[in-house]
Amino acid sequence: MDNLRGPKAGTRDIFAKVPGYPDNIGLTPVGDFWIGIHCKKNLLGRLVVNNQWLGKLVEKTVKLELLIWLVNGFKPHGVAVKISGETGEIKNVKRDL
Repeated sequence: MDNLRGPKAGTRDIFAKVPGYPDNIGLTPVGDFWIGIHCKKNLLGRLVVNNQWLGKLVEKTVKLELLIWLVNGFKPHGVAVKISGETGEIKNVKRDL
């Protein structure tokens, strides 16, 4: 999570480790979080995310739908993960099989 203001501005904190690449985060009424995940973690995804030049090249040359299809192993995959707001532990996982 990026710190936008305050003494930690410009730094990042790991607030939870999830089984894929997060797409959005929603807060529940009790302070937990639902995190939408659009694809599982894998070697191709790590290469694109961790190498800025490769990510920019892929972004300019490959359609997003094709990239997601390749990263997901040629089939759609969606996951919603519920994370404890206090401990960061995974409380629930919903999968689109």
